[in-house]
Amino acid sequence: MADEPIIEKIKNLCFNSAGASIGTDPHSEFIMSLEFLLRTNSYRTVCESPIFFDHRTLRTGRMTKQQGYIDLFATGRNENIAIEFDRHRSLKYKSIEKLLQFDADILIGIVGNGALNYNKERILEVMNALEITDRKVLIIAMSEKTCEEVNWKNY
Repeated sequence: MADEPIIEKIKNLCFNSAGASIGTDPHSEFIMSLEFLLRTNSYRTVCESPIFFDHRTLRTGRMTKQQGYIDLFATGRNENIAIEFDRHRSLKYKSIEKLLQFDADILIGIVGNGALNYNKERILEVMNALEITDRKVLIIAMSEKTCEEVNWKNY
């Protein structure tokens, strides 16, 4: 469907993809699939877009500035989209930190074999630790074929 919202197209790709378990480098292959989807829908894309972000060391709770990279950044249709993907059980804490601090309108975290509730708890934990209460993240669990918007104000 040509006029289907881009978020729905991303969800459909996630739910109908073997991207979490194919090929020799499933992470790169799936990011390439997302990039192709976005480009064919008139978005400009950048893989591994750089970001400086605040990182909280779990063991000590100490905050430091670090440089990292967002898996995929897309801009177009008057909106910016940042995507982090992990093919395993959960988004890494650093991935969540980068996502929450990236300057984009739409933040999407995708897990290949993870549970939605587990990842939702991790996102809320990072939001609380970094005192970021004004952002929302769409979390997509590919293996469960579920998604949910995580917003601090709803919890």
